[in-house]
Amino acid sequence: MRRFFILLLLLTIAQLSFAPGAVNAEPVPVLLSVNPTAAYPGGAITVTGSNFNDIQTWTVVVQLTTGEKFQQAPVKTTFNQFTFKPPMIYTGMNVTAKNAEHREKIKNIKLIYVQKGTVVSNKLPFQIVSFYPIIDPPSVTTFKTGDPMTLAGGNWNTNALYAPEQYWAVFEYLPGRSVKTPIEKPLGISPSLQIPLAPTGMSLVGTIMVKVPDVYCGMTQEVQDAISKNKGKFYIYSNLGPNFPSNSFDIQIAKKPLTLPNPSKTTLGPFYNTQAPNRTVTYRGSTYVMLPCRVEKAVITGVKNTSQSRIRLSAGGSAMVDGIWLNPGETISAFNGKTANVQWEAVGPESSKSGPTYVFTLEITWKATL
Repeated sequence: MRRFFILLLLLTIAQLSFAPGAVNAEPVPVLLSVNPTAAYPGGAITVTGSNFNDIQTWTVVVQLTTGEKFQQAPVKTTFNQFTFKPPMIYTGMNVTAKNAEHREKIKNIKLIYVQKGTVVSNKLPFQIVSFYPIIDPPSVTTFKTGDPMTLAGGNWNTNALYAPEQYWAVFEYLPGRSVKTPIEKPLGISPSLQIPLAPTGMSLVGTIMVKVPDVYCGMTQEVQDAISKNKGKFYIYSNLGPNFPSNSFDIQIAKKPLTLPNPSKTTLGPFYNTQAPNRTVTYRGSTYVMLPCRVEKAVITGVKNTSQSRIRLSAGGSAMVDGIWLNPGETISAFNGKTANVQWEAVGPESSKSGPTYVFTLEITWKATL
């Protein structure tokens, strides 16, 4: 009888050992951080945490504030890290009718967590950056050549927005024919609204200024007539390239006769590096010189400044050799491009500091041949 009870006890223990729930449950992954905190769709974000031994058997879930969810498999990289790709949530958003929806989706925080069945981990906030800048259509859409256009918009990097060759404005004046021009800083203070968790300078709102190019220049009368009757398109794009344009709006470009002071003067905008040695300040800046249509060529004739400096002129015309630096007052070969980029560098004493900013003026004079 005693042997029978021992055998019965052993069988009971064996059954309990293999009963459902007897084995310890798999530990739930703990998400600690994401790096970077923001990325473009299709980029890579690394999640660091713990309990990642079997993370590949879990599912990554990206959740929007609307409740919409996107799932994908995690890619385990180390014992405590995995990566995932932000989903393509902005496809088709670069149309004017969706500007408000686009902005709302950009500013809202996104969440990342992992899930297996009904078990979910903790959630971490992160941001998905939109490829597409936003332009708010102006109330007036007819402009004359040479006019400054001040436009509201956003979803751009204010640290690069006005820098040379970072952002471009595009005027499509006839179907399949367009010209791009640089974006300039408008007068006054431009509003800004930092996008949460996005890189510093990514603003949801702001203003830009663009000068309407002379799209009539060099065209036959027949083409000029077509331009004057056509409703073209205007949009911008960033240094990500023209494959990621903003929304567009219709624009009518009218011809306006241009007057040209000759010689003309351009003041170059300053940039500062206050870490220069020997209690001096190094100044750097650049500007675009845009020539009217009837100008055949132009030449730098002089420089007025308050410190040692040099300038460099580069242009689209073949007559100009890029990379030539000049000392003040020197003359440079004529250029015949429609635009020229003038860059400068100067060293001045720290005593030129006035209040919270440094005061420095550098002026180039250029004379045009009509």
